[in-house]
Amino acid sequence: MFLFGNDNYGFAKRHYEIYKTALPFRCNDNLTLTALLNVGDSILYKYRVNDTMSKPVSKFKDKKLKEYIKELKDIAIKNSCNDKVVLKLFDLGIKIEHLFYFEKAKLLFEFKMGSKECSIL
Repeated sequence: MFLFGNDNYGFAKRHYEIYKTALPFRCNDNLTLTALLNVGDSILYKYRVNDTMSKPVSKFKDKKLKEYIKELKDIAIKNSCNDKVVLKLFDLGIKIEHLFYFEKAKLLFEFKMGSKECSIL
């Protein structure tokens, strides 16, 4: 169910429905987009961070984990800001929230973004 109350949010609803049909979407060896959720004036992108032999993320020490989190955040911002549909959502006042979980459903980190983050690029 999509809860946006304004007719302008029909655009967001279409984005949500189109992307939701392509899930789960494997972004890379360690990252899978598993769900799109709508909450108020936000669309939540939920990712699962997988361990691999070459990159066991759940075993990273503090410094390496912080670097990996920054890398994931930078990729998410870049991808969102290069997506014309997402930019239109920002124009409509809709925020995008990215949530990154380990395989066992433990939250790694999350952040919310809008057009402000794109103006920094």
